[in-house]
Amino acid sequence: MIVGTTPGVYALALVGDALYAATQDQRTFETCLIGIPHREGAPPSLLWRGRGLTCLKGTSDRLLFQVSGDEPGRIYSLTPPDASVTALQGTVDGMPDVQFAVSGERIIFFGRQSTGKLELRQATLAGQASPIVAIGANTSFAAICADRAHVYWQEGEQIRRAPIQGGAATDVATTAGAAMSLSSDDHHLYFTDTGADWGPEDGSLLRIPVGGGAPEVVADRLDNPHDLITDGHSVYWIEADSVIGCRKNPLGAPRVLSADLPGSSRMVLHGDHLYVACIDDGTIRRIAAR
Repeated sequence: MIVGTTPGVYALALVGDALYAATQDQRTFETCLIGIPHREGAPPSLLWRGRGLTCLKGTSDRLLFQVSGDEPGRIYSLTPPDASVTALQGTVDGMPDVQFAVSGERIIFFGRQSTGKLELRQATLAGQASPIVAIGANTSFAAICADRAHVYWQEGEQIRRAPIQGGAATDVATTAGAAMSLSSDDHHLYFTDTGADWGPEDGSLLRIPVGGGAPEVVADRLDNPHDLITDGHSVYWIEADSVIGCRKNPLGAPRVLSADLPGSSRMVLHGDHLYVACIDDGTIRRIAAR
């Protein structure tokens, strides 16, 4: 079901029951944050206009987004419905074009020291920042997620874990390619692997126990799986313009929930429905999660 048509939509976020979208004009590259109305036929509301929005997250009461414009990597907080925007002071040295994670009142992001060395940092919503763990100077990142106690990220070919309160990082898994998405629940960390050659059937979805252990294959022969979401019942991902779901416990067979989603890029889960941004035709679609 199409719930909105917004040209250039490429990211979604929820604040409570309200749905928000990031759009980009393909001619001017202007980026907008808009509210998607519940009432059919009502126009979207403009909340913010700028350039270079690279990551969008929603919490219970606000939107968090990162930009790569005048202050690359800065993370902003926007509180609907008055759309007041606050620049989080502790995130000024964040890395643009790299995802960040949210855990309760904390934002976890990658930052760069004045020496050029990288580190994983946390900032409160009040903007106070502190380091979690140091990282190498020349490192590539693909994905990050956090639960209540730990943050997980890909560093090179390793998926690593560190306590949010600070401490040593440990390797928990190795990938053949890039882990384009990570998602955790109380029992497992789920991660995608593109495969070394990034071929149309080289991808896979795996999981490991959060306490450590051998990886378990959830699904394989996948075409660039990304945008993982987990809930109490299933794990969901986007693959080749389709949304796939798979029961977690006991592990079930993957099932196509919806196909022919042109340019499906990001999705969010609300109750028993997934909302999917389809950049090719500018639609936002709602599909049943089960």
